[in-house]
Amino acid sequence: MAAQVARIPFAILSLNESFPHVDIITQLAEITAFDIHIDAGTDVTAEVMHKAKVIVKVLESLKGNPDISEEMIATAHDRVSALQQARITTMTPDQGAGFTAAQMQQLQGIVQPLRDEIHGLRDEMREDMRGLRDEMHEEMQSLKFRLDNNETAQRNKLLLESRPAALECRKKQVPGDGLNLCQQLGVAVGANPGNPLLGSKFRDEIDTGNLTAADISGMIRFYNETFGIVAGDQLYQRRIKVSNWLCNLPPSRNV
Repeated sequence: MAAQVARIPFAILSLNESFPHVDIITQLAEITAFDIHIDAGTDVTAEVMHKAKVIVKVLESLKGNPDISEEMIATAHDRVSALQQARITTMTPDQGAGFTAAQMQQLQGIVQPLRDEIHGLRDEMREDMRGLRDEMHEEMQSLKFRLDNNETAQRNKLLLESRPAALECRKKQVPGDGLNLCQQLGVAVGANPGNPLLGSKFRDEIDTGNLTAADISGMIRFYNETFGIVAGDQLYQRRIKVSNWLCNLPPSRNV
């Protein structure tokens, strides 16, 4: 019985071809000798397999290097998987499993779109994971600032007894601009806060007794919160509600 001959039914690009924007020859010299283009119909010899595996091993050891992307490492793994699949699916010529050139071309036409689709799905999943990670990070930040604000509110309650007009400002804990809130409340639109970061403050201290309508509208935009203010509230009512908000007191207290 003739020995098994495993042949790759489609071409496999080298990493240098797949990532032309990366100067692999100079930046990743340790894999240059192993990074070969594999033509369709190439025998999957031990040497070919060894070269593909060496690239994976080297790239895995360089994780964290800014020149090594996750996509590059994944592609290196895909190259090894393709060679392994060729070995698994190839039978001996005596068993009639040798590929003709036409068959290899046909297989490549079937497999390549599947590979492209898989890569696309993988990219979408990575993007979704990055989005989820960013959302979780933002939520954790918001939680931290809410806890910080509880401490600020406790200090402000004590300040009310000694100097009620000057209260410590809270940190921004809700992302976004409160422009829509101003419009919904029918109050003058405050100055554009310029996309303030979570954890930032409108001011260090607020003299609630002297807040103007513009000041309060600016705070609504900055914090993206209403402080319990409703449409039709007079200026003195808004001032009280801002003061209550700074102390974690019910909005209607003393209104």
